[in-house]
Formats: sequence, structure tokens, C-alpha cells
Amino acid sequence: MSTNSPSCNSTWGFVEWAITGLVTLVASVGAFVWRLTLRLEAIDASLTRARQDLGETRQASEAAAQRLADRFDQLHEESSRLRESVGALPTRDDLRSLDARIAERLEALAARLDRALDA
Repeated sequence: MSTNSPSCNSTWGFVEWAITGLVTLVASVGAFVWRLTLRLEAIDASLTRARQDLGETRQASEAAAQRLADRFDQLHEESSRLRESVGALPTRDDLRSLDARIAERLEALAARLDRALDA
């Protein structure tokens, strides 16, 4: 049985150990960078979706605000027309004077009827 001398193996063992450590370190860094890249891509995708959702929400909000403004303008116009219509209605004094004139005319008509029947 032959055994190798420890002096020859110790240098080669140190080189193997150093190469193994270096390869392990490079593989670990590569795996870390790979996972970091995947996470960054996922974050980028979620940010893109969030920006799209925000844009859609902003457009929907602007459309709703425009509809609200249009409806408010329409209600304002209707309110103005209603005020004009109410302004054109007769007042209580107008109704009382009209009532008095109608009563006078009815009395005059009743008097004419009485005279016509008496005659």
C-alpha cells in the first residue's frame, strides 16, 4: 500500500479548498443576484399594474367629475328657470284683488239677473 506524502497533498488540498470556496461564493452570489433579479422583475410588474390601475382610476374619476359638473350645470339651469317661473306666478295681493274683482262681477251679474227676472 502506498500512501501519498502529506507534503504533496497539503498544497493541492489548499488549492482545492480555495477553488471550492471561490466556486461556492460565485454560485451563492449568482443565486442571490438571480433571486434579486426575479424579485425586481416582480416588483416592476406590480408597479406597472399599479400605474395602469391608477391611470384607469384617474380617468374614471375625471369622467365622473365631468358628469357631476354637467349634472350640476343642468340643475343650476333648472333652478334658474324655476325661479323665473315662480317669479311669474301671481302674488297673494294679486290673488286677493282678482278675488275682489270676481266677487264684484258676480254681484253685478246677480243684480242684472234679478232685474231681468223682475222685469
